Amino acid sequence: MITFDPIDRKTESYAILNNLKVFTVVVSLGGVESLAENLWVYTHSDVAQEDKRKSGFCPQTVRLSFVLEEPNDLCLGFDQALSKI
Repeated sequence: MITFDPIDRKTESYAILNNLKVFTVVVSLGGVESLAENLWVYTHSDVAQEDKRKSGFCPQTVRLSFVLEEPNDLCLGFDQALSKI
C-alpha cells in the first residue's frame, strides 16, 4: 500500500483515479483486487478537516492498495493515469 499527494490540487487526484485501468476505485480498501481511493472524500469523509490534516493527509491524497494483479500491469496502468495530469 502506498499513499501520496499529487502536487497540490484535488482535481489531479480525481484525474488519476478516473484514469486508472487496472485498479478499482472504491470507498474502502478491503478486497482481493488492487484498489485506489481518495482518503479525504471516501474513507475519512466524516472526519473533521483539521483532524484529517493532523493525520497527515489533504484533499488530494490518493491511496493505492496492491494485491493480485501482475506488477507490470499495475505499473503500466498507473503510468497511464499519471500521464493524464
